[in-house]
Amino acid sequence: MAEQQEIKFEPIQIRYDGLDAENHKIDLAQFGKSALGISKIMATTAQFVATGNYKKTQRKLDFKVLIGAAENNCITFEAVIQTIENKDAVVALFACGGLVAANIITDIYRLVFKLLWKLFTSSDDTEEAQKELETKLLEVNDQQTVSKLIDTVHKMSDGLLPAAKNATQPINISCNTLQFGDTKKNYFVKLNASDKQAIIDREFEITDLEDHRVIISEIDMKNKTCMVSLQNDLKRRFKARITDPQISQANNDYGTATNSKRAVTITAKKKLDKGVIKEFIISDINLDTRPASE
Repeated sequence: MAEQQEIKFEPIQIRYDGLDAENHKIDLAQFGKSALGISKIMATTAQFVATGNYKKTQRKLDFKVLIGAAENNCITFEAVIQTIENKDAVVALFACGGLVAANIITDIYRLVFKLLWKLFTSSDDTEEAQKELETKLLEVNDQQTVSKLIDTVHKMSDGLLPAAKNATQPINISCNTLQFGDTKKNYFVKLNASDKQAIIDREFEITDLEDHRVIISEIDMKNKTCMVSLQNDLKRRFKARITDPQISQANNDYGTATNSKRAVTITAKKKLDKGVIKEFIISDINLDTRPASE
């Protein structure tokens, strides 16, 4: 068994520019909301990096985020991650043999921040950031493990949307832009008033019920969720939420479908964001397990 190693997180640079921030001031109420959102994003990501687990509730996290050094002519500070006192020592498990390089941790943060704002703004280099992270992870993991980790990063980014909205609160009130970056001040994302408005205006489209041939995996009976791959596109997987009452029963059809690893028919609505599938909402299943090639 590989030796476990405690993770040392580098601070993340947070920078507010323009308006009040230009005079090294910021609206305290707006800053408070922003700091709350940033803290949630960073602590949740730190938990995932350290343990490989995505915890949605902040009180269950093993980390807290502190404010570090500041600068003049703007509002800039370091957000420093620290293990919460009286918590068990957090070690680097992350399916990497207990060793997580600092550059991989930074890459994960970069991807999380980019994914968060790509959901409602245009970020052309998000795919490039993901490929860079995948390449580094593949040095110490197999493809299946890396795919699962990347899927979790996407799921985590979706769950952090409310925190992302809080983070942008001061924009157009006490500052013009908000940036997130590493200690070398290579900023991952730069958000302005139009980005903030896109977050406020963001709405999902829910389609009508349709039948889909899918393969079900990673079912979670407690949370009533799973992943699905469309029969004609088995390389991609989508999040799915199950509203069918039978999911609460023992030996239900969803468990059977997962174990069979064969295509079944689900009746579901699609949750779309600008035409992109974000989630399936499943209300029924038919265990017609014909081969996926049919």
